[in-house]
Amino acid sequence: MASDGLPEALKRHVLRPHNPGENPLADGVGRATNTCDETLEIWLEVEADQVARSGFWARACMHVVACGSAAAALAEGRDVAALKSLDAAAIDEALGGLPPAERHCAEFAAQVLRLAVLDYLEKRREDPWKRLYR
Repeated sequence: MASDGLPEALKRHVLRPHNPGENPLADGVGRATNTCDETLEIWLEVEADQVARSGFWARACMHVVACGSAAAALAEGRDVAALKSLDAAAIDEALGGLPPAERHCAEFAAQVLRLAVLDYLEKRREDPWKRLYR
């Protein structure tokens, strides 16, 4: 823990987030707005049912930014099906522990990641011609 009480991993994700920005060509995108009116989007690029690249976009507090960044980083290299079980505890652990009052941010990021997985699975079932018109 740093002298300011924040874990180093959390500060790294805030100051140097993992692939920040939108990706309109992503294979799966999850987006939600929480009760604090913060918006988080997580996107996935998938090859052979494995996440080849992932990232996020947020209009939110630093804790949601860190959680979105950590969720995107944790998703990379994993099988898409395995992401359904990636939960808030894994995100919290990757950040070195969120303050108790901010742990809901990890749950929010896990929820948005699940939305991205569901979006990918839905798009995968589409007819190939529909993908051309996205």
